[in-house]
Amino acid sequence: MEGIIKLFIENRMKEMGFERFHFKVSPITIKVGESVSWVNAHNEFWYLFDVNQTEDSFTITANNNIITQDEFVVDGVPFITYEFTGDIKIENAEAQSDQTFLFYRVIPQ
Repeated sequence: MEGIIKLFIENRMKEMGFERFHFKVSPITIKVGESVSWVNAHNEFWYLFDVNQTEDSFTITANNNIITQDEFVVDGVPFITYEFTGDIKIENAEAQSDQTFLFYRVIPQ
C-alpha cells in the first residue's frame, strides 16, 4: 500500500507543478489525556497513511481538508490517503491509549 501512496504523492506533486520535492515519514503521537495536536504545515503537504489504533475516533482538520476516523478506516484497515496543508489540527479526545498518526511530509523545492 505504501508504494501506491508514494506514487500517488509523486503524481500529485507533478500535477501541482512541483518537479522537485522530498518526503519523509513524520509520526505524530497524541498521548492519553492530551487530545489535541497542532502541526504548522504551511508551504508543505502532509499525507496521512496509517494510524496505530484504527478503532479510536479522531478528527483531522486542515486549511484544505477535514476527515474523521470513519472516512479513513474501512473494516479496521486504513483505506486511502488524505492531503493536508496549512494549520493541521489532530483531535483524539476519546483515546484509550497513545495514538500515533503516520504521515508523509512532502516539502516542494
